[in-house]
Amino acid sequence: MKSFILTIDIFFITTIQLITAFCLAFGLDKYIFQESHENDEHTSSIMLLLETCLFCGIVGVVTYFIGIVIRYIPFPLDGWYGYKHSSYDEVKLLSILSIFTIVFCDSIQYKLTLLKERL
Repeated sequence: MKSFILTIDIFFITTIQLITAFCLAFGLDKYIFQESHENDEHTSSIMLLLETCLFCGIVGVVTYFIGIVIRYIPFPLDGWYGYKHSSYDEVKLLSILSIFTIVFCDSIQYKLTLLKERL
């Protein structure tokens, strides 16, 4: 029964992270990464790579702090059959939130597509 509750817990956390990442990517694209992509095609590959790394670094820092907040969202089945939400590392992964955010972030995807075409 604990493994079933763990599966539901992973689904619960992943869903919260997916929704959070979508909202975060929308906010980052609209307010932080506001830029026209007109000059990106003429920018050198090294500068484009540096900008992409900078954007991913910003996403990493922001998702780290948001991930700390997400950890404190209570799981409804905590305590059932001796299950402890905070005792499993699977539900604490911040990399999922970062990956979802990078996937949803149009600015980062555009820069990655340009880099991929240049290689």
